[in-house]
Amino acid sequence: MTRVYYKEALGALLVYDVTNPDSFDGVEKWKRDLDDKVTLPTVFGGGGPVPAVLLANKCDLAAGTNHLPPRQSTRQLDRFCADHGFLAWFPTSAKENSNLEEAVRCLVDRLLELVQQSTEEGKGAGGGSRGAPSSDESGRVDLSAAPAHGSYFSRCC
Repeated sequence: MTRVYYKEALGALLVYDVTNPDSFDGVEKWKRDLDDKVTLPTVFGGGGPVPAVLLANKCDLAAGTNHLPPRQSTRQLDRFCADHGFLAWFPTSAKENSNLEEAVRCLVDRLLELVQQSTEEGKGAGGGSRGAPSSDESGRVDLSAAPAHGSYFSRCC
């Protein structure tokens, strides 16, 4: 994909169809492409890869009762994610709205962790970076204090 598709991305959900084994073959390429074309901005720790979660979609149609993709075990997917830099993987069903919220929460929680780490290291939110979110005494990040999107990211068009 071209770089413009990733512009200003802070996280990614990579989805494959468990009923189509060929779709899994593209996941490694998509992740490598993502890592090659986008990095996190300074407010999120800067320079690191964009956090990504792998979604094994259509698990409502997957064989067996464990809702795992055919021909893949939990251990195999865990290993694949570890080897390729994914935060985690989730068996999902868009049709049944299954595990989607959990997957997005995993991604958002990681982004908030990165903001907090950046704050603690003094190079992000609390360290004088203009327009970055700040945290209170309890360590909670207040995203409402962040300025409009374009204030610390480049604008498109």
